[in-house]
Amino acid sequence: MGFTISGTHLKQYSGNDAHVVIPEQVRIIDDYAFSNASSLVSVTIPRSVTEIGTRVFYACENLQEVEIPDSVRFLGSGTFVRCTSLVHAKLPDGISSVPNSTFFGCTALKQVNIPHQAMRIGESAFSGCSSLEDVQLPDTVKILDKHSFQGCRALKKLVLPDGLTRIEDGALKDCVSLRELDIPSSVTWAGIDSLAVNGTIALRAPDFFVHDVMLDSRHGSLYNRRPYRLDHAFLPHVDLSFWNNEDRCMLAVCYLETFIDNVKEYDAWIAAHKGECLEMIVSEKRWDALRTCMNQSFVTKDDLLSVIDQIHDPVIRAEILAYGSGSSGSLLDLL
Repeated sequence: MGFTISGTHLKQYSGNDAHVVIPEQVRIIDDYAFSNASSLVSVTIPRSVTEIGTRVFYACENLQEVEIPDSVRFLGSGTFVRCTSLVHAKLPDGISSVPNSTFFGCTALKQVNIPHQAMRIGESAFSGCSSLEDVQLPDTVKILDKHSFQGCRALKKLVLPDGLTRIEDGALKDCVSLRELDIPSSVTWAGIDSLAVNGTIALRAPDFFVHDVMLDSRHGSLYNRRPYRLDHAFLPHVDLSFWNNEDRCMLAVCYLETFIDNVKEYDAWIAAHKGECLEMIVSEKRWDALRTCMNQSFVTKDDLLSVIDQIHDPVIRAEILAYGSGSSGSLLDLL
């Protein structure tokens, strides 16, 4: 079948078969053994195999489905790089991480079984897997390495496990379909572009500082239309000193919209920029944020009457007209 085997090593496959069964005598599949095997559609790996080298199935463009048996204890990097027809894959439970670049550029990949004891998702492990919609991370995962899920444009849900400690640079960059992300309290570090999903996302990150370079490679600057915005976000540990005024206003409105407790840094900025906040609230019809301003006596009736002509919702107009008059002070007075 086109195998070159030396002892227990499968050195190279040079056949043209669509469906290949690796002989039972093989223990180790060497680096690049099946690389560029364009006819390969499926491969059966026997339980005799314990090691799979680097980029073994590199650019096998018609390979559709692979199950690596749990007998495998070592998996090299880049196993399925640019296997653009690969739809399903199972990784062995005997490995402790998803190696670097394992599924890099696997644009058809929809489902993958991650080892239940994996502690790390390697650098660029799923980068460019643009069809991947859902990933189940085991509770053992501690690190999402650089660019691990970058460009997973169909990824709609990702539950980050308690115990995760690091989200490295670009880990979730360009995951444009991701709508919710809860950062567990165990996370102590998120790197540059780590959360740059370039979409609208409900982001909750309660226990570490979030700054703009985590979110947007353009550092919050405008580029045609804003590529990134937070929506319904509660971020009590955001360091606002990193953000420009427009983005601070956006974060402040999100804070008002989902108000739970006072955060001094937000309160101080809102007290000094309530006109900007009201302008954004009215233009974007963020009425929950407006109600927080009123319930917390952050604005005066005169402040509200100055913008009422821009509000056409009769319920909101009635609430404004019923709002008490007089100077109210800022949220800082509540602390």
